[in-house]
Amino acid sequence: MSKSTKIFHEVEEQLDVLMRQAALACADLDRLQGTARPKYTRAYWRSAVLQRGGVTASQVEELNREWERAPGLFSESGAYRYDIRELLSGRGAYGTYWGSPGADLPLTSGAKLDKVATETARCGHSPWSVIALAIGDCPDSAFGELGGVEKFERDAAAVRDRRDQALEALHAVPAMFMYGLAIQREVALDPKENLVERLIADWRNTAPRPPARERVAFGVTLLKRA
Repeated sequence: MSKSTKIFHEVEEQLDVLMRQAALACADLDRLQGTARPKYTRAYWRSAVLQRGGVTASQVEELNREWERAPGLFSESGAYRYDIRELLSGRGAYGTYWGSPGADLPLTSGAKLDKVATETARCGHSPWSVIALAIGDCPDSAFGELGGVEKFERDAAAVRDRRDQALEALHAVPAMFMYGLAIQREVALDPKENLVERLIADWRNTAPRPPARERVAFGVTLLKRA
């Protein structure tokens, strides 16, 4: 085996490994992104909502007792409580699941938020307290298991790191070898800025190893440019 042929085979094998690693990492990330994110636990929701409202669990229970004594004073809050329960559970007309407690109060079509604020303010509360009560009304199926979100985020971070490392390794390959691979696989050379990404996409959509005569042509191309 000549020295030039040996160099070609070594380069080809290294590129084969790098392209395969990058393609697998990108495919794993795509699958992960297509997976439904786990739901937060009931305890997480309750803690976050109480913090948003600046109240304690015992204060919310006091509000609930006041509500039970005089339900007529909380008619708009009752509609909001129902809407939030349906929103959290992803049921009925509210089909979109509210994935996490954000900084803003969610708007619903069944209740006027300004009136909810007025009703709850009489007791030193806010609509956040109504949401806290709605969380208690929800079935267990509306929430996730302890540690589920954390595990999902760890797995996602690991996959992204693996994808980024694979891309970094390919971007470090001398351009002439990437051009030779593009010619071999009939991938357009331009725009060169995202040639690596196009090669990975091509690698994922076609057989990893082309016919022998194309590999030889690839080697000739590389060696002529070396």
